[in-house]
Amino acid sequence: KTLNKLLIKHIQKNNSYESSKLLVWLFIQENRFESALDYEISIDKRFGENKTDILTLGEITFKNQDYTTAIKAFKYILNKSHKNSYAYEYSAIQLLNIDFLILKNKKQKTKIEIKKLIEQYENHIEVLGIKSETIPSIKNYTYLLSNYLNKADTAIVFLKTDIPNKTLIKVLCLYMRWSYI
Repeated sequence: KTLNKLLIKHIQKNNSYESSKLLVWLFIQENRFESALDYEISIDKRFGENKTDILTLGEITFKNQDYTTAIKAFKYILNKSHKNSYAYEYSAIQLLNIDFLILKNKKQKTKIEIKKLIEQYENHIEVLGIKSETIPSIKNYTYLLSNYLNKADTAIVFLKTDIPNKTLIKVLCLYMRWSYI
């Protein structure tokens, strides 16, 4: 608590980048991820070019299952990044991953929720294309089709017609426990 108070006073008095980063580190150690994100965003607004650290913090919060803070971090990056940038694409992928995990962990899933997420994946894959970065999205998309809508055939057809890399298709089919024909 004492370190927290000293850092905040120093930041208010000197507008120090180093003190702000130290305070972010302290918040992360205390699992106060939302406070850490708020400071990372304020650092980005004051000093600029802090998006990599916000992405990293989004990953940390995602891995710690603080989905609300992770969503906030990745949405901030989406709003502040160019649509063709790595940060934008990565944030879009992570937001879908979070939505997928939230839906997967729900005890009661509605068809509307499932179809909405499938639609988001279809739009996402259409916009970003099929490449190594979108493999997790393709995996989740085909998982939703096969496991929640009982459309394994549709998922397999998608893999066979839309993905040019046969090895990738075989790996995904193996993962989904489908026979590759």
